[in-house]
Amino acid sequence: MHPLSVTRILATGFIVLLLQGCGLSPQRVDITPTPQVEYSAYGANTSISVLVRDERPNDELGSRGGTYPDTSLLLINNDLPKEVYEATTKGLHQQGFNVLNPDNRQRQLTIFIDELLYTPAEGTVVNGVTVQALVRAEVHQANDLIYSNRYRSETKHKMPVTPSTSKNVIYINNELTRTLERLLNDTRLLEALKDRRS
Repeated sequence: MHPLSVTRILATGFIVLLLQGCGLSPQRVDITPTPQVEYSAYGANTSISVLVRDERPNDELGSRGGTYPDTSLLLINNDLPKEVYEATTKGLHQQGFNVLNPDNRQRQLTIFIDELLYTPAEGTVVNGVTVQALVRAEVHQANDLIYSNRYRSETKHKMPVTPSTSKNVIYINNELTRTLERLLNDTRLLEALKDRRS
């Protein structure tokens, strides 16, 4: 190979590594979880109300890493509690619960979003991320706590290059979707919602 060609290849490789090591810009992602549940009449039209609270200690999901991790933040672009509320109430409705016109004897399901985290692998070249989600559910009637549980999921992703915004949207929504599916398929939770006290 001609010496000049070798020099150009080496220079190109150096530039690619340099760009990968440079600071990354912030990204904003839309949260749209889509948990899937089977249609059923399990809820027997039991009236329940749903409340979602964002209990995360920080607004950002995490950092994209790189040379300047403090400025390469991953941020939510829309209303997280609203999206979780809509996804959860849809799933409960599909299982036969009345979440649209609850009566005054309703039980309340409160969902706390405790974690939604995006953590890059260490180093200036980001070739792996871990995405985690943790939600907590409490069922109350009046002032009585009927049932509570936590639902967690975590996935580690390996990739050859720093993920794009569209790829991060998929990673984060898939993780939150899996977590909400665990909640919606918790038979003890569903029983607590259905079994009303007189």
